[in-house]
Amino acid sequence: MVELRLLGTLQFAASDGRDLAPLARQSKRTALLVYLAAAVPEGLHRRDTLLALFWPELSASNARGALSQALYVLRSTLGDQAILTRGDDEVGLSREVVWCDVHAFEAALDAGQPGDALALYRGDLLSGFSLGDAPEFGRWLDRERERLRERAAEGAWGWAESRAAAGDMAQAVHWARWAAAQAPADEAVIRRLMNFLRGRGDRAAALRAYETFASTLTREFELEPSPETRALAEAIRVEHPPAAVTEPIGPRAPSAAGERLEPPRARRSGLIGALIGAALVTILGLRAVIPHGGREVPAPAIRRIAVLPLQNLMGDSTQDYFVDGMHEALIDELAKLEAVSVISRTSVLRFRGPGSRSLPDIARQLEVDAVIEGSVFRAGDSVRVAIQLIDSRTDQHLWSETYLRDLHDVLRLYGELATDVAGQIRIAVTSAEQARLASAPQVEPEVYSLTLKGGHACLLWTESALRRGIQLLREAVDRDPTNALAYAKLAGCYSDMSFFGFMPDSEATPLVTAANGRALELDSTVGEAYVTRGWFRFVTDHDTDGADRDFRRALALSPGDLRTHQWYADYLTLTGRFNEAISEKRQAIAVDPLSAQSNIGLASTFFYAGRYDEAIAQFKQTLNLAPGSYSARMQLAWNYSLKDLHDVAVAHCDSAFALSSPAENNWLGDCGWVYVRAGSRARVLELLRRLPESCGAGAAVYVALGDPDHALRCLRKERRENPQGLAFENFNPMLDPLRSDPRSHAVLRELGIRP
Repeated sequence: MVELRLLGTLQFAASDGRDLAPLARQSKRTALLVYLAAAVPEGLHRRDTLLALFWPELSASNARGALSQALYVLRSTLGDQAILTRGDDEVGLSREVVWCDVHAFEAALDAGQPGDALALYRGDLLSGFSLGDAPEFGRWLDRERERLRERAAEGAWGWAESRAAAGDMAQAVHWARWAAAQAPADEAVIRRLMNFLRGRGDRAAALRAYETFASTLTREFELEPSPETRALAEAIRVEHPPAAVTEPIGPRAPSAAGERLEPPRARRSGLIGALIGAALVTILGLRAVIPHGGREVPAPAIRRIAVLPLQNLMGDSTQDYFVDGMHEALIDELAKLEAVSVISRTSVLRFRGPGSRSLPDIARQLEVDAVIEGSVFRAGDSVRVAIQLIDSRTDQHLWSETYLRDLHDVLRLYGELATDVAGQIRIAVTSAEQARLASAPQVEPEVYSLTLKGGHACLLWTESALRRGIQLLREAVDRDPTNALAYAKLAGCYSDMSFFGFMPDSEATPLVTAANGRALELDSTVGEAYVTRGWFRFVTDHDTDGADRDFRRALALSPGDLRTHQWYADYLTLTGRFNEAISEKRQAIAVDPLSAQSNIGLASTFFYAGRYDEAIAQFKQTLNLAPGSYSARMQLAWNYSLKDLHDVAVAHCDSAFALSSPAENNWLGDCGWVYVRAGSRARVLELLRRLPESCGAGAAVYVALGDPDHALRCLRKERRENPQGLAFENFNPMLDPLRSDPRSHAVLRELGIRP
């Protein structure tokens, strides 16, 4: 069975652990899968319809060829039984093979189970996805997003009424506000929320919702609420003098449908801010206390925080990059505070979308004391951010605030947010940290958008995404040559292009150096620029002292930054400082506990340190998090081979490659060494005979075969083409036979590899 989640960002998994990554490597293939899975009515679809949706620009014959190729990939990845056909004209997706959350969501609504449905609704259909050369598909996707959003809102209203009838008013109000958030500019929805709050007896909350909407409508659009809406507000106002608001009326992103929301114990009065529509309503500041013997006792100290993905309340998935960028920036700013540990974005992204997990469950998985939730609304050059701080140990609201800022001041906003959060959790902020948080310059909104888009693209690590990110960031620095952040991100993109083999080091190095240099010339506090410069100082200039200074400077600027810990740990590993490297890798896991990458990083350090039992245990832990991880399975095989457990090593090699479709060179490079050590030389030698000039197998295979000369030739080739990769050979135990051969020492020293 394949599990396909389309509500929110695309997620998929196979019950047998197969690698389904090929499904997402080509956007048109992804779109076809989504349409087959979610289109209404269900069943088979005419090929002509699919051709018009996805390949309108191609001739009929070429379009049919493209469709056939896409269906072949889907069938080979999902299984032969996944694709249904009838004759030559109709195609569909088997419900017995592929489970889709859209169907489950609508079935739950149709069965009168809105709580179950809302637990599945993580966000808009295929949030953040677009297909530029398929306008008909784009129109279908927009229509379906709107239809499903309306169904989710109506389900939330129904669930709110149900919870109210059951006496669970906290949940009832929570879901009513969430429903209203799905249509923030709809006056009928505003009135519905006002009536709901009125029926609950909280007229003050109903009036505040109205006043917020009215003021925002006037300020942003120079309009007034309709006579009907004003009349409703007046009727509520004269019924009874408004009492004090009993709880904040800003929307909180829903967790599991059954989660109970406890009201806050205390708050300071007064209007703090407003956001558009019923979803963006008044938020009041809160102070956390715990009852104890009739006294108010401050809650336990908060030292670990998770910032959950921010909600995009703009109703426009093309703005996801902007919201994601703000989420990343808030995490980065909080990570600059030494007194608090902030979970990385990689781990918290698992909890994107409403209903993904209950807060207590999230807290347990991330081992945090508190959770920050929030939402973003952008209108022109203005942005509003609503933030809530929740004690995850008690599910108590501790504090909330709404910020209205001009986009020119968005960088300062991040520092302000971090400072306010620090104050609420009662941690000390040093004078240096205060100065740094308050020193952000103004930015041009469009330039800032380009910076966010470019940085977001580079995080995807594919060649096309990295090139797109570089293009956007270059445009950003061309429009604003004082944009230090864009220069730093540009340097990181060039570095990644080199690291992943998409650009020769000889071409990347001057580009990285120039961009980094400009970033630090403009702003000497940009931590990521020091990380990139430190790495390049080490791998290209062999300047270990300079690299060490850069990494330590980056850590001083951002003590909790994940990327800094990871790259510094790799540097320490490759210089033989294994205990320090392991400590840094453990810190990386502490802020990124659910990331396979961070766990693999620690396991790899154990491997280079010769601590194979610990490496094996850590790789097994990684597979608990990511059963389909090719890298974890392959490196597990290497460790078993070094322990002379050859049958187990071969089994893990075979298991790893069952998850992918490798080229012969890839198989040689990853498995050849294991097979030779296991005594199975025949397959390796046969492939080498067909690829006699190739070093794609890697030097280690030739070492295992007893051919040191060929191994050294491969290392020389690697130095010419990929000096960054060569750095990892310094402590590679697979090359130990070369180190024990005095005849190889001179060449190894020439290559900068420890003899």
